[in-house]
Amino acid sequence: MENRDSTIDIAKGICIFLMVLGHTFFYSWFNDRVYLFHMPFFFFVSGFFFSTKNNLKDFVLNKTKRLLVPMLIYWAFGMLLTLPMALQSGNLPEFHIGALWFLLSLWTIFLLAYFISKFAEGYISKLLLGFVFLAVAYGLKANDIQMPCHFVQSLFMLPIFLLGMIFYQSKIHLIKDESYEANRSLYQLFFYKMKYYLLIGFLGLVILAIGNLGYLNIERLIVPNPFSLFVGAFSGIFLILVISKICCILFPKITKFLSNLGKKSLHVLGFHFAILEILYFFVIALGIRMEKWLGVDVHTGLEIKQMPLLALLLAIVATCISYYLGHFFEKTCPSLWSNKKT
Repeated sequence: MENRDSTIDIAKGICIFLMVLGHTFFYSWFNDRVYLFHMPFFFFVSGFFFSTKNNLKDFVLNKTKRLLVPMLIYWAFGMLLTLPMALQSGNLPEFHIGALWFLLSLWTIFLLAYFISKFAEGYISKLLLGFVFLAVAYGLKANDIQMPCHFVQSLFMLPIFLLGMIFYQSKIHLIKDESYEANRSLYQLFFYKMKYYLLIGFLGLVILAIGNLGYLNIERLIVPNPFSLFVGAFSGIFLILVISKICCILFPKITKFLSNLGKKSLHVLGFHFAILEILYFFVIALGIRMEKWLGVDVHTGLEIKQMPLLALLLAIVATCISYYLGHFFEKTCPSLWSNKKT
């Protein structure tokens, strides 16, 4: 039987929905806070299960099948889906990868982490190398040096990936008693007593709510100083983990839904942006035709994008459609997602 930690899946489900909500074109203080941690969270969690057991060739092939092949599928799907809208407006669709930059950047980070692990022994030495790369990233950004394949973004997120690896995999030797294992990871210690992780979650919430933290947008390389980067990221990361644990304990029905969503978070990432564009295309067209009945001036369509309740509704719809699309395609062509057909 599969021994899978539902807390992590729930946290992934929460963060992937927050990512979709952040892409609804509705900008607010809430979105600014979410951007501080929602993408760093996925880099952090990706480090949990990092391993160098395979040789370099098998490692690269595995990550390519799991990240780059799906990225190309999502990109092709998005291009085909939005092509009619682009042609109707008299333009060709843009060939940017949008939210799929994460998969390309994560693939790069896996390779960097692989070489770091082969070169440096011990978690501390690995992390020190990660911060060296972070300093390089800040230097490249300061000199406005762009690099292909979102390489600079990868350098910024590499330390967070390595911290995730240390948080989940490192073992701390403690005094053993009847109810407590002698060696436990930082992740296990984090959830050992409810009063401790609730306190950490509350502190994360307070920092996100009132902290004077700089705006973060990794894709566009809008990165604050290192203090704001890490404080903002980990305040949100630990808050989401705490919320996930609370859901596990108190809300089993919500837990099942969010856990399933977290397991398919890759598909939601890949499909949601094109789905959102389609939804806005029809909603704006409908709104323009009904503006008198609605009592709202929507002749440009921008007004609709500033409606928070509509943004929430479209985020829910786009998330659900993306989830079921991914489920359908994965079941139909499992080999494309590195799955065995059952």
